[in-house]
Amino acid sequence: MAIAVAIIGKIATLGVAGAFGLTGFVATIANFGASLLLSAAGQALSQRGQANNSRTVSITQPIAPREIVYGRVRKGGTIVFKGSSAEGNRFGEQLYHLVIVLAAHEVAGIDEIYLNNELAFNAEGIPQGRYYDRAAVEKRLGTDGQTAFVAPGWTEKWTADHRLAGCAAIAIRFFYDTDTYPQGVPKVTAIVRGKNDILDPRTGERGYTTNAALCLADYMANEDFGLGAGIGDPQGIDGDDLIGEANICDEEIALADGGTEPRYTINGVVDTSATPQAIIQAMLTAMAGQVVRSGGVWRILSGAYRTPEHSLSDDDAAGPLKLVTRLSRASSFNAVRGTFISPENDWQPDDFPIYASDVYLAEDNGRRAWRDITLPFTISSSAAQRIAKIELEISRRQLSVEWPAHLTHLRVRPGDTVSLTRARWGADAKPFAATGLTLQPVADGIGLMPVLRLSETSPLVYSWDATEEQIYAAAPRTTLPSAFDVAAPGITNVVETLYATRAGDGVKARATITWSPSSHNGILRYELEGSLDGGDWVRLTDTASTTAVIEDITPGPWAFRVAAISKLGVRSPWASYEQEIHGLLQPPQALQDVSIQSAGGLAVLKWRVPLDLDVLIGGRVVIRHSSSASPQWTNSVLLDEVTGNTTIAIVPLLPGTYLVRAIDSTGIPGPVSQVETDAAQAVAFSTAGLLQADTAFSGAHDGTAVDAGELTLAGTTLFDDIPGYIGDVQSWDLPFGITLSGLYTFATTLDLGAAKTVRARAVVTMESVALNDIFDSRTGPIDGWGDFDGTENAECDAEVQLRTTPDDPSGSPSWSAWRRINATEITARGVQARALLSTKTIDYAPIVTVLRVTFDEVA
Repeated sequence: MAIAVAIIGKIATLGVAGAFGLTGFVATIANFGASLLLSAAGQALSQRGQANNSRTVSITQPIAPREIVYGRVRKGGTIVFKGSSAEGNRFGEQLYHLVIVLAAHEVAGIDEIYLNNELAFNAEGIPQGRYYDRAAVEKRLGTDGQTAFVAPGWTEKWTADHRLAGCAAIAIRFFYDTDTYPQGVPKVTAIVRGKNDILDPRTGERGYTTNAALCLADYMANEDFGLGAGIGDPQGIDGDDLIGEANICDEEIALADGGTEPRYTINGVVDTSATPQAIIQAMLTAMAGQVVRSGGVWRILSGAYRTPEHSLSDDDAAGPLKLVTRLSRASSFNAVRGTFISPENDWQPDDFPIYASDVYLAEDNGRRAWRDITLPFTISSSAAQRIAKIELEISRRQLSVEWPAHLTHLRVRPGDTVSLTRARWGADAKPFAATGLTLQPVADGIGLMPVLRLSETSPLVYSWDATEEQIYAAAPRTTLPSAFDVAAPGITNVVETLYATRAGDGVKARATITWSPSSHNGILRYELEGSLDGGDWVRLTDTASTTAVIEDITPGPWAFRVAAISKLGVRSPWASYEQEIHGLLQPPQALQDVSIQSAGGLAVLKWRVPLDLDVLIGGRVVIRHSSSASPQWTNSVLLDEVTGNTTIAIVPLLPGTYLVRAIDSTGIPGPVSQVETDAAQAVAFSTAGLLQADTAFSGAHDGTAVDAGELTLAGTTLFDDIPGYIGDVQSWDLPFGITLSGLYTFATTLDLGAAKTVRARAVVTMESVALNDIFDSRTGPIDGWGDFDGTENAECDAEVQLRTTPDDPSGSPSWSAWRRINATEITARGVQARALLSTKTIDYAPIVTVLRVTFDEVA
């Protein structure tokens, strides 16, 4: 027969059983055996007879069947407690607790633990990956004296009396947050090394083993859930036979990729709510075996060839023989396929490589016929292939015999191998396996004779070579990325721009942030956060796009980070990017294509429309003039300023350099552009007079002062003018305080002798000095400082003003109002001059070394 469970009593009826003096136990065996005589592992096994196919799911129910774990499995369990608390954690998260019973007995070990098929704890119980510091576990192996799980926050509900004595269990605490647990409490499974008190009659010791024969014997000996058939008991399991079968199971079999493995192991879960028949049937699939009862004793037979101990010939026939030479076509097959439990495929059922025979295919006229088998206690692909070969080879040995024999052949036990010789059949010591024995009346009706049922067998049925093995590769679905492993996006660009608001609020800054998408296929949205100058992270936007525009962003050093959120709610790691946002603090760009044209005594300056929005709206363009051989913004004087959206300015024509720069709406200046002119004119002039204040500056001071022949604002203390030793300096950080403006009036009045028309032109040589540049606080290399003196953006001025009279200035003249001049034509006899010194801030002061007004008339 095929891989079968054959529990065969020597006596078929209770009356005959009584004649042979068997005990009342026979009634149980008769019922038990009758239900199994037609079973075969090659047929579809009942769901309840398999290893628990839902074992990777933890369930919650008030009453659950106990489970027995043999060998190494990955399984869920029964949730016996769950609850939440906020006590005893470190960060204020909500704690969630689960207690899960994994087995109804003591186990050898609880190793790795998985949450939603992701490794969460290694065998030592240390959290892994994203569960580090987000979960904790305790383990109990199921000893009778074990203590209860203890955790803060739930001791009132789970006390020291809840020891789960005799049950292997785990307690998991989840430090709950939506990033780690986007779908709530995860599914929990664990790698369990099962029952650890299995008797090995070879040593007399108990312990953990995966030996298939010993595991099956342990279940059958179980008085609570099995048959109560003790090993070595008179009506229990034959201990001597069990030793031999255990040795067969431990035989090392060579593997195709090198190494060896035991011939037969059991690794699976017994659901005790199933019938013993179904459980034994499922466990036998792992060893291609049989269970038989002979002489009142149980025998466990593994799938192996046994040398014949009995022989039959024509002289041993006590009646007519029956020979069946071939199975029906519907029962014949030439290839075997099926499933086993694959550790490489998350311990899920998976197809093992098929075992097929081309020889048998040819015998069946090229028609492929399949047998499907299920191996719920097998976790080795190579072992599954060996079992599949046995299934195929047994089915192809199709000779079966019913042999009436003499009473001396009652010693033949089911499972023994018989050597059969019969010339008529061409059988010469041909091996047959005894599959059953019944007692039938003899021909004259007086007495009984044993009738042996025999099936053809061969050593080739169980032979195996490593070259026959096909290398197993886990099903392609195991290569899919984890739904909980979401790849991070990457910020690739941050672009800053300015914009004008429709509400008329002026110019504001925006940042456009772009990132590359996550490679994960199920992305729902992206979360963008920002931190200004090391501050708290602030959510900026949630978007399905890979671009975000942040309006009215505050200038400063920003750090941005973006994370992808999957459709399951799983967040990827953050991708970070840092960039300085200048906003309105960004200096304007230089004015483009600055040019000058002269017309009479005027200079016409032109430039292109400024490129900066905050110059066009609310900004200005400033024009200054310098007569210095090395013209700079700090040694120039103001001529004019126009609105930022202007592209032309008309100013007096003066020899020297015109300096032009844009200043935005916040007062930040841009780079300086320069144009030069010699102020040449077609009309010749000759000197008519001169007003000179330098170098004595002996005129009247109002908010101004003279220092070492230089005119400046009152209150200015220059660093190099501080008296005493350097150690006496109270502060390196000047100034000591100045006025923002002051008037200096020339000491003399110019008398041209008569009222005449002349051209007056101011001649000013001025520098700016930084009073509040904290020199000792500067950072970076010295060659990186924009201006060693700190005056690059100084806005100081020395504005020359005149008033005139047509009268004799020495008399009682009538003076005009003061007015500013750079270069202008006047008609007057008497002229007085003054200078208005000014600074935009107290950080800078003007230093005037030349202050004059020249008067020319047409030659």
